[in-house]
Amino acid sequence: MINPLFSGKGQDIVLFLMEQDDREKNYDLIEHKESRSLNANSYFHVLADKLRHLPNIQCSMACMKNHLITDYGQIWYMDDEQTEPMFYKTNAPEEYIKELESLHMKCIRVSEENGKPVYYYRMYRGSHTYNSQEMSLLIAGTVQECEQQGIQTMTPAEISHLVGLWKPKENNV
Repeated sequence: MINPLFSGKGQDIVLFLMEQDDREKNYDLIEHKESRSLNANSYFHVLADKLRHLPNIQCSMACMKNHLITDYGQIWYMDDEQTEPMFYKTNAPEEYIKELESLHMKCIRVSEENGKPVYYYRMYRGSHTYNSQEMSLLIAGTVQECEQQGIQTMTPAEISHLVGLWKPKENNV
């Protein structure tokens, strides 16, 4: 996370810039977005754990998180304008990729090079990087899957309250 030189509303920022002596100095302006609450991320992990233990699923936590994040999470973009999704080309099969803890990827194509399979994956950001709106979407999809499996979840009002408890995270990378 970038430590701001100055933070405030638009008018305050304009006044700050007008007061600066060095008119040749460049500044970066970044829109502030509320970070998701740590409780919301914890709730996502609780639901993922309940889903993975179902008799008809039985998979690792990494596998379940990858499934949920690649179905309901945020695509990882190469640019700030979010026009260039990040892709990964590898010889690693889906069975290996779905067990990774640090990367979240969904296979979008398999081809062949020199007689061997090549996998193309779309990359997704980890839930620890999500703001409250993004976390809300991830939890909504996860709750939907839980309800389809008969797993009890919080009420929509409780979830809304939980996601609304914003606690900025120090390092959002």
